[in-house]
Amino acid sequence: MTQQDQRSAQARAGDDARAAAVVSRMVERHGAPTLEHYRSVFADLGLAWPGDEEIRRTLPVSEAA
Repeated sequence: MTQQDQRSAQARAGDDARAAAVVSRMVERHGAPTLEHYRSVFADLGLAWPGDEEIRRTLPVSEAA
């Protein structure tokens, strides 16, 4: 791996950490979306639903509406 590739990977890791912090703060302030909210967004965007377990694995999900 070149030095430039290494710096690029470190920058992406930093970006991922900052994004996770933002999501965490938003969930603390407003609560996480429910599966129904995610389904609605996926449908509005015309995207295939990856399944409840995949959403729970990759995104914060609230069990209450």
